[in-house]
Amino acid sequence: MSDAKIVSMRKQRLRYRSADPDAWPIDVGVYGELVENKREIEREAKLLVHIGVDAWLRGEDPTHPAPRTRSFGLGPAAYAGPAVMINFGKLWWAVGAYARVTDVPHDLQPGEPYGPLYVRSMIGYEL
Repeated sequence: MSDAKIVSMRKQRLRYRSADPDAWPIDVGVYGELVENKREIEREAKLLVHIGVDAWLRGEDPTHPAPRTRSFGLGPAAYAGPAVMINFGKLWWAVGAYARVTDVPHDLQPGEPYGPLYVRSMIGYEL
């Protein structure tokens, strides 16, 4: 038998377009996401244009047992940077490069997550 535990997670997303696609010279919209479970929370916000700005924040709040002091790895860690999205009909690809904007002077120690730079790529298909 496995000792794996099932973790309950909630995820909320909001996407809003300022105008119909191709109505303006560039398509503009906003996107927000909130992910939470018993011990961590992640927030993400984006300004959606084909070239845009993306930012996200992640922090962990362990309670069983609660740590005596908050380590760097528990966050919160916030990142921001440029992003680009390319549409191929119903298929899309987005990639972003981020710099840490919290604890910038922190020197990463072995085993710590969340270095000074982060790159993320996503592929999607519109159903």
